[in-house]
Amino acid sequence: MKKIYQIYNQIERMILGLILIVLIVMGFVSVICRFVLQVPLAWAEEFMLFCMVWIAYLGASAAANERKHVRVGLFVGFMPKPVQKVISLIADILWMICALFLIYLGYVVTSGYIAHKAVSLGGGYPYWIASISIPVGMILMTIRIILAMMDTLRGKNDERSIEEIIKEETNT
Repeated sequence: MKKIYQIYNQIERMILGLILIVLIVMGFVSVICRFVLQVPLAWAEEFMLFCMVWIAYLGASAAANERKHVRVGLFVGFMPKPVQKVISLIADILWMICALFLIYLGYVVTSGYIAHKAVSLGGGYPYWIASISIPVGMILMTIRIILAMMDTLRGKNDERSIEEIIKEETNT
């Protein structure tokens, strides 16, 4: 199971990297076309917007995997281990409630776009292509939160110090 999870993590990072590369290339091409050739590409701007939406929600899942979401760890670190465990579980439950709410709202928005056959003006892209990233990303994030909660219950917490986290961030 751990091997499958590692493979999934690699695939997710590759997809995020690929979308980012496409976004950068399309942005460069769009700027050249707009300012050098005097031909704006409306379809490219919409395509880049869709890419940014996907990066945001897939990135939220990737951040949940690495426990990089905003957490109040300053005061928690001074508390006894059992209290830290409870606070971590409460924080994860709150994250999961938010993610479940976004899954529902993403579903409502996406099904509305599909029902009304809504498309973008410049490129004619169906809006559901972007909006489906909300429930997909939040489902993946919910799975990662559940796995993090299981780790917390097993006593496998991220026990790195603030200095270690900063050092890791600056090295990557």
